[in-house]
Amino acid sequence: MCASKIIALISILALFSPVLSAPSQACRLPNRSPIDWRPKANETRVFQIGTDPENPREIRVSVPPLYNGTGKELPLILAFHDKEQSPAQLEYETRFSDKELNKDKIVVYPRAVNNTWQSEITVRRFQKGTNKDKPSTDDITFIRTLIKDLDTVICFDTTRLYATGLGTGGGLVHLLACDPIASTKLAAYAIVAGGFGTKSVSPVWAECKPARLPAPMLEIHGEEDKILPYMLNDWESAKSRRAVPHWLDDWSERNGCGASISEPIEGMDGTGTPVVVTKLERGGWVSEAEAWGGGILRTAKSCPNLNEAKASEEKDSNKGAGGDTEKEVIKKLQDLVNEGPDNEASSPKDESDSPPKAEEMLKSDPAHFTLLHYRIRDFGHGWPLQQIKGMKGSKKDRMFDATDIITEWFNIHSLSEPEVPVEEKMEAVEDAEAEDDMDAVEEEELEAIDVDAAPTQDGEKKKKVKQSLEEVHDEL
Repeated sequence: MCASKIIALISILALFSPVLSAPSQACRLPNRSPIDWRPKANETRVFQIGTDPENPREIRVSVPPLYNGTGKELPLILAFHDKEQSPAQLEYETRFSDKELNKDKIVVYPRAVNNTWQSEITVRRFQKGTNKDKPSTDDITFIRTLIKDLDTVICFDTTRLYATGLGTGGGLVHLLACDPIASTKLAAYAIVAGGFGTKSVSPVWAECKPARLPAPMLEIHGEEDKILPYMLNDWESAKSRRAVPHWLDDWSERNGCGASISEPIEGMDGTGTPVVVTKLERGGWVSEAEAWGGGILRTAKSCPNLNEAKASEEKDSNKGAGGDTEKEVIKKLQDLVNEGPDNEASSPKDESDSPPKAEEMLKSDPAHFTLLHYRIRDFGHGWPLQQIKGMKGSKKDRMFDATDIITEWFNIHSLSEPEVPVEEKMEAVEDAEAEDDMDAVEEEELEAIDVDAAPTQDGEKKKKVKQSLEEVHDEL
């Protein structure tokens, strides 16, 4: 048995083992990126990008204090501005680039062509026609390419890449979540005052085919939004725009949440807010509450992965829906809603107490926490940072900070299986096969990746990689 073949096999097997994080190429090869593209900690810079020198695209990059370019890879947020808003304005409004608030997340603010994204939908009573015949920039392809380019010039954790947006920028986040390629790169999504169209408005809204489910989705919306209203106006047709409640139902269905199957159970969450929790048919739960003294309606869903849910249903088909008796269901739900952040029974907190930095409920089920929505009373269009007036009987108004909520949402989500380009997989296999010396192979420091995670369009390359594995196995 040839020693070089044994080492090659070990190296290849290590190559395809799962990892908890995946540094971008810029972390591993920092000196290969252009000097002008090497960001430094505590700086914000604007870059011109794109292949067309006559019509370059622009991105604004904000680098946090903890960035060093070669050490621990950091999360990265893509933040999309609203219609007729600039990246700098969104940066100011969100405070994502505030070094006191954000010490460890890189933020990239792309600029739309003419400050209008492909996701644009216009809500006007006397508007004639639709967006179907209007020229549109392919922003989805642009963002796919941007993600690929950022991988080579900025050191970040590719399992912690996120997308957030305001208004039509939020609509673009929805389209990215629906895209079969972009959805494999993004770990979680957060939308503020989003606008969601239908195929009658533009073909871009015709299909939603995410390649990864469930997709962790957060949406925050003001009830008094006049730009992109929460509900349809009396004169609007459901064929032109999805009202926020219907849009939430769409994502609940995609994420495999299922219908409610238990009686509502009342309790307290970790913040002392009264909640009503109901079990869902596929093993998850939905929690509903009037939070912030009743000034905000909060809905949260924890939905198992579709494949996990299916396996659970098959395994427990003789025990009834979900596999638990009603008594067990009630006990689990009561345990859930009565547990505080330290697993101790919580009691209602005095309204005069300072609210937590971000809701502890976000940490109750991070593995499957997939849908979160805040409906803000007496708030219009914009990025919320304001005192929320409590309902009658509430002793004190409370501050609602969308940036804080979104940051905490991103903190609990990451990709479980990082995507690595097929070219890197091929390179690693060829290197392993070519080496006859054990020390030389070890010095290659091959990265851990998963052949099965390769994009489907690279099927031939996947086939070649698998053939290489089989050949090594046959030699042994």
